[in-house]
Amino acid sequence: MTDTSARRNSRDCPLLDRLDRSFSRHATEPAVRISGRAPLRYAELEGLVGARSEELAAAGDREVIAIACPGPIESIIELLAALRARRPALLVDRSTDIPAAPVIDRSDLAPDTALIALTSGSTGTPRAIEFTAAALAANVDALHRYRSEGPGVRQLTLVPLHHLYGLVAGLLVPLTGGAEVVLPASPLPNRVVEAIRSERITHVLAVPAWAEAILDELARVDRSARVDPLGPQLRSICIGGAALSPQTAEAFIARGIPIEVGYGMTEAGVVVSVGECSTMPPGSVGRPLTGIEIRIGDGGEIEVRTPSVMTGCVGDPRATVAVLTDGWLATGDVGALDREGFLFIDGRRKEMLVTSGGESIHPAEIEVHYADPTFAEHCVVGLPDRAGNDRPVLVVRRADEAAATPLTNWVVER
Repeated sequence: MTDTSARRNSRDCPLLDRLDRSFSRHATEPAVRISGRAPLRYAELEGLVGARSEELAAAGDREVIAIACPGPIESIIELLAALRARRPALLVDRSTDIPAAPVIDRSDLAPDTALIALTSGSTGTPRAIEFTAAALAANVDALHRYRSEGPGVRQLTLVPLHHLYGLVAGLLVPLTGGAEVVLPASPLPNRVVEAIRSERITHVLAVPAWAEAILDELARVDRSARVDPLGPQLRSICIGGAALSPQTAEAFIARGIPIEVGYGMTEAGVVVSVGECSTMPPGSVGRPLTGIEIRIGDGGEIEVRTPSVMTGCVGDPRATVAVLTDGWLATGDVGALDREGFLFIDGRRKEMLVTSGGESIHPAEIEVHYADPTFAEHCVVGLPDRAGNDRPVLVVRRADEAAATPLTNWVVER
Protein backbone atom coordinates (compact mmCIF):
# COMPACT_ATOMS: atom_id res chain seq x y z
CA MET A 1 0.00 0.00 0.00
CA THR A 2 1.07 3.58 -0.42
CA ASP A 3 0.44 5.03 3.04
CA THR A 4 3.23 5.13 5.58
CA SER A 5 1.33 3.27 8.30
CA ALA A 6 0.73 0.34 5.97
CA ARG A 7 4.41 0.19 5.07
CA ARG A 8 5.33 0.24 8.75
CA ASN A 9 2.78 -2.51 9.41
CA SER A 10 4.54 -4.85 6.96
CA ARG A 11 7.97 -4.67 8.58
CA ASP A 12 7.21 -7.41 11.11
CA CYS A 13 5.72 -9.69 8.43
CA PRO A 14 8.29 -11.12 6.00
CA LEU A 15 5.75 -11.99 3.32
CA LEU A 16 4.14 -8.54 3.31
CA ASP A 17 7.57 -6.93 3.33
CA ARG A 18 8.58 -8.86 0.21
CA LEU A 19 5.34 -7.94 -1.55
CA ASP A 20 5.71 -4.25 -0.59
CA ARG A 21 9.24 -4.11 -1.94
CA SER A 22 8.13 -5.71 -5.20
CA PHE A 23 5.18 -3.30 -5.56
CA SER A 24 7.57 -0.37 -5.07
CA ARG A 25 10.38 -1.56 -7.35
CA HIS A 26 8.18 -2.77 -10.20
CA ALA A 27 5.32 -0.25 -10.10
CA THR A 28 5.07 0.15 -13.88
CA GLU A 29 5.57 -3.54 -14.72
CA PRO A 30 2.63 -5.89 -15.46
CA ALA A 31 1.69 -7.91 -12.37
CA VAL A 32 -1.26 -10.15 -13.17
CA ARG A 33 -3.78 -10.69 -15.94
CA ILE A 34 -6.16 -13.14 -17.54
CA SER A 35 -4.79 -14.53 -20.79
CA GLY A 36 -5.69 -12.28 -23.72
CA ARG A 37 -6.60 -9.31 -21.53
CA ALA A 38 -4.81 -6.18 -20.38
CA PRO A 39 -2.72 -6.61 -17.23
CA LEU A 40 -2.99 -5.00 -13.84
CA ARG A 41 0.33 -3.31 -13.22
CA TYR A 42 2.01 -3.52 -9.83
CA ALA A 43 1.00 0.03 -8.88
CA GLU A 44 -2.62 -0.68 -9.84
CA LEU A 45 -2.67 -3.96 -7.93
CA GLU A 46 -1.16 -2.24 -4.91
CA GLY A 47 -3.87 0.42 -4.97
CA LEU A 48 -6.70 -2.12 -5.14
CA VAL A 49 -5.19 -4.26 -2.39
CA GLY A 50 -4.62 -1.20 -0.21
CA ALA A 51 -8.17 0.07 -0.60
CA ARG A 52 -9.68 -3.34 0.19
CA SER A 53 -7.40 -3.92 3.18
CA GLU A 54 -8.44 -0.55 4.63
CA GLU A 55 -12.09 -1.63 4.33
CA LEU A 56 -11.32 -4.89 6.15
CA ALA A 57 -9.33 -3.13 8.87
CA ALA A 58 -12.04 -0.50 9.37
CA ALA A 59 -14.64 -3.21 9.90
CA GLY A 60 -12.80 -4.25 13.06
CA ASP A 61 -13.75 -7.87 12.46
CA ARG A 62 -11.05 -10.48 13.06
CA GLU A 63 -12.95 -13.49 11.76
CA VAL A 64 -11.74 -15.76 8.98
CA ILE A 65 -12.31 -14.57 5.39
CA ALA A 66 -13.24 -17.20 2.82
CA ILE A 67 -11.47 -16.39 -0.46
CA ALA A 68 -14.06 -17.44 -3.02
CA CYS A 69 -14.63 -14.40 -5.23
CA PRO A 70 -16.38 -14.56 -8.62
CA GLY A 71 -13.12 -14.25 -10.57
CA PRO A 72 -9.46 -15.09 -9.98
CA ILE A 73 -8.28 -11.45 -10.06
CA GLU A 74 -10.84 -10.53 -7.40
CA SER A 75 -9.68 -13.51 -5.33
CA ILE A 76 -6.06 -12.37 -5.56
CA ILE A 77 -6.98 -8.87 -4.39
CA GLU A 78 -9.08 -10.26 -1.54
CA LEU A 79 -6.32 -12.62 -0.43
CA LEU A 80 -3.57 -9.99 -0.44
CA ALA A 81 -5.87 -7.54 1.32
CA ALA A 82 -6.66 -10.10 4.02
CA LEU A 83 -2.93 -10.66 4.58
CA ARG A 84 -2.44 -6.89 4.82
CA ALA A 85 -5.31 -6.48 7.29
CA ARG A 86 -4.07 -9.44 9.37
CA ARG A 87 -7.26 -11.37 8.76
CA PRO A 88 -6.87 -15.18 8.43
CA ALA A 89 -7.77 -16.21 4.88
CA LEU A 90 -9.40 -19.53 3.99
CA LEU A 91 -8.74 -20.79 0.47
CA VAL A 92 -11.97 -22.12 -1.06
CA ASP A 93 -12.60 -23.81 -4.39
CA ARG A 94 -14.75 -21.35 -6.38
CA SER A 95 -16.43 -24.24 -8.21
CA THR A 96 -18.14 -25.33 -4.99
CA ASP A 97 -20.48 -23.57 -2.61
CA ILE A 98 -18.87 -21.79 0.33
CA PRO A 99 -21.03 -23.73 2.85
CA ALA A 100 -19.17 -26.88 1.73
CA ALA A 101 -16.04 -25.46 3.35
CA PRO A 102 -15.56 -26.08 7.06
CA VAL A 103 -16.78 -23.43 9.49
CA ILE A 104 -13.68 -22.22 11.30
CA ASP A 105 -13.81 -20.48 14.64
CA ARG A 106 -11.12 -17.83 15.10
CA SER A 107 -10.50 -19.18 18.60
CA ASP A 108 -9.32 -22.49 17.10
CA LEU A 109 -6.47 -20.77 15.26
CA ALA A 110 -3.03 -19.79 16.46
CA PRO A 111 -2.70 -16.02 17.08
CA ASP A 112 -0.41 -15.52 14.08
CA THR A 113 -2.30 -17.67 11.56
CA ALA A 114 -2.42 -15.96 8.16
CA LEU A 115 -3.76 -18.67 5.87
CA ILE A 116 -5.89 -21.80 6.04
CA ALA A 117 -5.61 -24.30 3.21
CA LEU A 118 -7.86 -27.30 2.69
CA THR A 119 -6.56 -30.75 1.92
CA SER A 120 -8.28 -34.04 1.08
CA GLY A 121 -11.42 -32.13 0.24
CA SER A 122 -12.90 -34.63 -2.23
CA THR A 123 -15.96 -35.44 -0.10
CA GLY A 124 -17.00 -32.03 1.23
CA THR A 125 -15.32 -32.68 4.59
CA PRO A 126 -11.83 -31.29 3.98
CA ARG A 127 -9.17 -30.94 6.63
CA ALA A 128 -8.08 -27.37 7.39
CA ILE A 129 -4.35 -26.68 7.72
CA GLU A 130 -3.10 -23.37 9.15
CA PHE A 131 0.05 -21.44 8.26
CA THR A 132 1.77 -18.29 9.43
CA ALA A 133 2.87 -15.60 6.99
CA ALA A 134 6.47 -16.41 7.98
CA ALA A 135 5.98 -20.04 6.88
CA LEU A 136 4.63 -18.92 3.51
CA ALA A 137 7.55 -16.51 3.12
CA ALA A 138 10.02 -19.32 3.87
CA ASN A 139 8.79 -21.43 0.95
CA VAL A 140 8.64 -18.38 -1.33
CA ASP A 141 12.28 -17.58 -0.46
CA ALA A 142 13.38 -21.18 -0.99
CA LEU A 143 11.80 -21.24 -4.44
CA HIS A 144 13.45 -17.93 -5.33
CA ARG A 145 16.81 -19.40 -4.37
CA TYR A 146 16.11 -22.31 -6.69
CA ARG A 147 15.20 -20.00 -9.58
CA SER A 148 14.76 -16.25 -9.41
CA GLU A 149 11.64 -14.93 -11.13
CA GLY A 150 11.77 -11.24 -11.99
CA PRO A 151 10.74 -8.73 -14.67
CA GLY A 152 10.54 -10.31 -18.11
CA VAL A 153 9.24 -13.60 -16.71
CA ARG A 154 5.66 -14.39 -17.77
CA GLN A 155 4.36 -17.37 -15.86
CA LEU A 156 1.20 -19.15 -16.94
CA THR A 157 -0.30 -20.65 -13.79
CA LEU A 158 -2.56 -23.59 -14.64
CA VAL A 159 -2.89 -24.76 -11.03
CA PRO A 160 -5.95 -23.38 -9.18
CA LEU A 161 -5.06 -20.74 -6.61
CA HIS A 162 -7.11 -22.46 -3.90
CA HIS A 163 -4.40 -25.15 -3.96
CA LEU A 164 -1.42 -24.13 -1.84
CA TYR A 165 0.91 -25.21 -4.67
CA GLY A 166 -0.85 -22.83 -7.06
CA LEU A 167 -0.95 -20.02 -4.51
CA VAL A 168 2.71 -20.17 -3.45
CA ALA A 169 4.53 -21.25 -6.62
CA GLY A 170 2.00 -19.82 -9.05
CA LEU A 171 1.26 -16.44 -7.46
CA LEU A 172 3.36 -15.40 -4.47
CA VAL A 173 6.73 -16.38 -5.95
CA PRO A 174 6.30 -14.40 -9.20
CA LEU A 175 4.66 -11.42 -7.46
CA THR A 176 7.45 -11.09 -4.90
CA GLY A 177 10.01 -11.13 -7.70
CA GLY A 178 8.42 -8.67 -10.12
CA ALA A 179 7.32 -11.26 -12.68
CA GLU A 180 3.97 -11.34 -14.50
CA VAL A 181 1.32 -13.91 -13.56
CA VAL A 182 -0.92 -15.03 -16.41
CA LEU A 183 -4.07 -17.01 -15.62
CA PRO A 184 -5.87 -19.10 -18.27
CA ALA A 185 -8.94 -17.62 -19.92
CA SER A 186 -10.09 -21.04 -21.11
CA PRO A 187 -9.64 -24.65 -19.92
CA LEU A 188 -9.28 -25.85 -23.52
CA PRO A 189 -5.80 -27.23 -24.33
CA ASN A 190 -5.73 -25.63 -27.80
CA ARG A 191 -6.34 -22.19 -26.26
CA VAL A 192 -3.62 -22.77 -23.69
CA VAL A 193 -1.08 -23.85 -26.31
CA GLU A 194 -1.92 -20.80 -28.43
CA ALA A 195 -1.57 -18.52 -25.38
CA ILE A 196 1.88 -19.93 -24.56
CA ARG A 197 3.12 -19.01 -28.04
CA SER A 198 1.25 -15.78 -28.82
CA GLU A 199 1.67 -14.26 -25.35
CA ARG A 200 5.32 -15.30 -25.11
CA ILE A 201 4.94 -17.31 -21.89
CA THR A 202 8.35 -18.13 -20.39
CA HIS A 203 7.27 -20.49 -17.59
CA VAL A 204 4.29 -22.80 -17.10
CA LEU A 205 3.17 -24.18 -13.74
CA ALA A 206 0.90 -27.22 -14.05
CA VAL A 207 -0.14 -30.66 -12.83
CA PRO A 208 0.55 -33.85 -14.85
CA ALA A 209 -2.93 -33.89 -16.38
CA TRP A 210 -2.22 -30.50 -17.96
CA ALA A 211 1.19 -31.61 -19.24
CA GLU A 212 -0.41 -34.58 -20.97
CA ALA A 213 -3.19 -32.40 -22.42
CA ILE A 214 -0.61 -30.00 -23.86
CA LEU A 215 1.30 -32.89 -25.43
CA ASP A 216 -1.89 -34.31 -26.93
CA GLU A 217 -2.67 -30.90 -28.43
CA LEU A 218 0.85 -30.57 -29.83
CA ALA A 219 0.44 -33.96 -31.50
CA ARG A 220 -2.55 -32.55 -33.39
CA VAL A 221 -0.65 -29.51 -34.63
CA ASP A 222 0.56 -29.66 -38.22
CA ARG A 223 4.20 -30.68 -37.89
CA SER A 224 4.97 -29.08 -41.24
CA ALA A 225 4.10 -25.65 -39.89
CA ARG A 226 7.07 -23.33 -39.65
CA VAL A 227 5.83 -21.73 -36.43
CA ASP A 228 6.92 -23.45 -33.21
CA PRO A 229 3.59 -24.33 -31.48
CA LEU A 230 4.89 -23.20 -28.08
CA GLY A 231 7.41 -20.58 -29.20
CA PRO A 232 11.16 -20.31 -28.58
CA GLN A 233 10.73 -18.16 -25.47
CA LEU A 234 9.41 -21.02 -23.28
CA ARG A 235 12.07 -21.80 -20.66
CA SER A 236 10.42 -24.47 -18.55
CA ILE A 237 7.28 -26.36 -17.63
CA CYS A 238 7.20 -27.15 -13.92
CA ILE A 239 4.99 -30.06 -12.83
CA GLY A 240 3.81 -30.76 -9.30
CA GLY A 241 0.87 -32.15 -7.36
CA ALA A 242 1.30 -35.72 -8.63
CA ALA A 243 3.77 -37.95 -10.48
CA LEU A 244 4.70 -37.24 -14.09
CA SER A 245 5.23 -40.25 -16.34
CA PRO A 246 8.76 -40.70 -17.74
CA GLN A 247 7.27 -40.87 -21.25
CA THR A 248 5.67 -37.43 -20.86
CA ALA A 249 8.90 -35.93 -19.53
CA GLU A 250 10.90 -37.45 -22.38
CA ALA A 251 8.43 -36.12 -24.96
CA PHE A 252 8.93 -32.55 -23.74
CA ILE A 253 12.71 -32.98 -23.56
CA ALA A 254 12.70 -34.28 -27.14
CA ARG A 255 11.07 -30.99 -28.16
CA GLY A 256 13.84 -29.07 -26.42
CA ILE A 257 11.56 -27.90 -23.60
CA PRO A 258 13.04 -28.18 -20.09
CA ILE A 259 10.64 -30.04 -17.83
CA GLU A 260 10.85 -29.78 -14.06
CA VAL A 261 9.27 -32.03 -11.46
CA GLY A 262 9.08 -31.76 -7.72
CA TYR A 263 7.70 -33.19 -4.52
CA GLY A 264 5.68 -31.54 -1.82
CA MET A 265 2.52 -31.60 0.24
CA THR A 266 0.19 -29.06 1.76
CA GLU A 267 1.26 -29.75 5.34
CA ALA A 268 4.91 -29.02 4.47
CA GLY A 269 4.08 -25.56 3.21
CA VAL A 270 3.97 -27.11 -0.20
CA VAL A 271 7.22 -27.46 -2.21
CA VAL A 272 9.92 -29.71 -0.69
CA SER A 273 12.13 -30.69 -3.62
CA VAL A 274 12.45 -29.85 -7.31
CA GLY A 275 14.76 -30.48 -10.24
CA GLU A 276 15.03 -30.51 -14.02
CA CYS A 277 14.41 -33.95 -15.48
CA SER A 278 17.33 -33.84 -17.93
CA THR A 279 19.85 -33.14 -15.16
CA MET A 280 18.89 -35.78 -12.57
CA PRO A 281 18.48 -39.55 -12.36
CA PRO A 282 15.33 -40.99 -13.98
CA GLY A 283 12.47 -41.22 -11.54
CA SER A 284 13.85 -38.63 -9.14
CA VAL A 285 11.80 -35.68 -7.88
CA GLY A 286 14.86 -33.53 -7.34
CA ARG A 287 16.91 -32.36 -4.39
CA PRO A 288 15.48 -30.60 -1.32
CA LEU A 289 15.15 -26.84 -1.62
CA THR A 290 17.64 -24.75 0.35
CA GLY A 291 16.76 -24.77 4.05
CA ILE A 292 14.70 -27.96 3.86
CA GLU A 293 15.88 -31.24 5.40
CA ILE A 294 14.75 -34.71 4.41
CA ARG A 295 15.39 -37.97 6.22
CA ILE A 296 14.11 -41.50 5.75
CA GLY A 297 12.41 -42.82 8.88
CA ASP A 298 10.91 -46.11 9.98
CA GLY A 299 9.56 -48.24 7.16
CA GLY A 300 11.16 -45.96 4.60
CA GLU A 301 8.80 -43.07 5.39
CA ILE A 302 9.91 -39.66 4.14
CA GLU A 303 10.19 -37.11 6.93
CA VAL A 304 10.64 -33.39 6.28
CA ARG A 305 11.85 -30.51 8.43
CA THR A 306 11.20 -27.08 6.94
CA PRO A 307 10.50 -23.54 8.17
CA SER A 308 7.43 -23.54 5.93
CA VAL A 309 5.72 -26.39 7.80
CA MET A 310 2.12 -25.99 8.95
CA THR A 311 1.25 -24.68 12.38
CA GLY A 312 -1.16 -27.58 12.64
CA CYS A 313 -4.55 -29.05 11.75
CA VAL A 314 -7.27 -26.59 12.76
CA GLY A 315 -9.24 -27.82 15.77
CA ASP A 316 -7.52 -31.21 15.72
CA PRO A 317 -4.41 -31.24 17.92
CA ARG A 318 -4.27 -35.04 17.89
CA ALA A 319 -3.93 -35.06 14.11
CA THR A 320 -1.13 -32.50 14.39
CA VAL A 321 0.79 -34.47 17.00
CA ALA A 322 0.38 -37.65 14.96
CA VAL A 323 2.41 -36.24 12.05
CA LEU A 324 4.56 -33.46 13.52
CA THR A 325 7.23 -34.27 16.11
CA ASP A 326 10.13 -31.98 17.06
CA GLY A 327 9.71 -30.11 13.82
CA TRP A 328 9.79 -33.25 11.65
CA LEU A 329 6.73 -33.87 9.48
CA ALA A 330 5.86 -37.51 8.76
CA THR A 331 4.63 -37.36 5.16
CA GLY A 332 3.14 -40.85 4.89
CA ASP A 333 5.10 -41.30 1.66
CA VAL A 334 7.77 -43.96 1.25
CA GLY A 335 10.99 -43.15 -0.58
CA ALA A 336 14.76 -43.00 -0.63
CA LEU A 337 17.65 -40.56 -0.98
CA ASP A 338 20.63 -41.44 -3.16
CA ARG A 339 24.24 -40.49 -2.38
CA GLU A 340 23.91 -37.22 -4.29
CA GLY A 341 20.83 -36.16 -2.34
CA PHE A 342 18.23 -36.87 -5.02
CA LEU A 343 14.84 -37.93 -3.66
CA PHE A 344 12.83 -40.85 -5.03
CA ILE A 345 9.19 -41.64 -4.18
CA ASP A 346 8.32 -45.34 -3.95
CA GLY A 347 4.76 -45.27 -2.66
CA ARG A 348 2.59 -44.32 0.31
CA ARG A 349 2.17 -45.71 3.79
CA LYS A 350 -1.11 -43.97 4.38
CA GLU A 351 -4.29 -45.05 2.66
CA MET A 352 -4.66 -42.12 0.33
CA LEU A 353 -5.08 -41.77 -3.42
CA VAL A 354 -3.46 -39.01 -5.50
CA THR A 355 -4.90 -38.31 -8.96
CA SER A 356 -3.06 -36.90 -11.97
CA GLY A 357 -4.80 -33.61 -11.25
CA GLY A 358 -3.05 -33.41 -7.89
CA GLU A 359 -6.16 -34.10 -5.80
CA SER A 360 -5.70 -36.13 -2.60
CA ILE A 361 -8.54 -38.55 -1.81
CA HIS A 362 -9.09 -40.69 1.29
CA PRO A 363 -11.07 -43.81 0.24
CA ALA A 364 -12.91 -44.15 3.55
CA GLU A 365 -14.41 -40.67 3.15
CA ILE A 366 -15.82 -41.60 -0.25
CA GLU A 367 -17.00 -45.11 0.63
CA VAL A 368 -19.64 -43.87 3.09
CA HIS A 369 -21.43 -42.15 0.21
CA TYR A 370 -21.81 -45.42 -1.67
CA ALA A 371 -23.17 -47.62 1.13
CA ASP A 372 -26.27 -49.50 0.03
CA PRO A 373 -28.21 -52.49 1.47
CA THR A 374 -27.89 -54.30 -1.87
CA PHE A 375 -24.10 -54.42 -1.41
CA ALA A 376 -22.52 -57.16 0.65
CA GLU A 377 -19.21 -55.30 0.42
CA HIS A 378 -17.85 -52.25 -1.34
CA CYS A 379 -14.63 -50.26 -1.34
CA VAL A 380 -12.79 -47.54 -3.25
CA VAL A 381 -9.34 -48.43 -4.59
CA GLY A 382 -6.81 -46.71 -6.80
CA LEU A 383 -5.83 -48.24 -10.12
CA PRO A 384 -2.54 -46.82 -11.41
CA ASP A 385 -2.33 -44.80 -14.59
CA ARG A 386 0.81 -44.79 -16.72
CA ALA A 387 2.56 -42.37 -14.36
CA GLY A 388 1.64 -44.33 -11.24
CA ASN A 389 -1.04 -41.86 -10.11
CA ASP A 390 -4.36 -43.19 -8.85
CA ARG A 391 -7.67 -43.51 -10.69
CA PRO A 392 -10.38 -43.98 -8.02
CA VAL A 393 -12.46 -47.07 -8.74
CA LEU A 394 -15.54 -48.33 -6.84
CA VAL A 395 -15.44 -52.11 -6.30
CA VAL A 396 -18.74 -53.77 -5.32
CA ARG A 397 -19.84 -57.28 -4.30
CA ARG A 398 -23.60 -57.45 -4.38
CA ALA A 399 -25.66 -59.13 -1.69
CA ASP A 400 -27.68 -60.76 -4.45
CA GLU A 401 -25.14 -61.97 -7.01
CA ALA A 402 -27.99 -62.60 -9.46
CA ALA A 403 -29.05 -58.94 -9.51
CA ALA A 404 -28.67 -57.47 -12.97
CA THR A 405 -29.63 -53.82 -12.41
CA PRO A 406 -26.99 -51.55 -13.98
CA LEU A 407 -25.01 -49.55 -11.44
CA THR A 408 -23.87 -46.73 -13.72
CA ASN A 409 -26.78 -44.32 -13.11
CA TRP A 410 -26.81 -45.11 -9.41
CA VAL A 411 -23.13 -44.24 -9.09
CA VAL A 412 -23.44 -41.03 -11.13
CA GLU A 413 -26.28 -39.81 -8.92
CA ARG A 414 -23.99 -40.03 -5.93
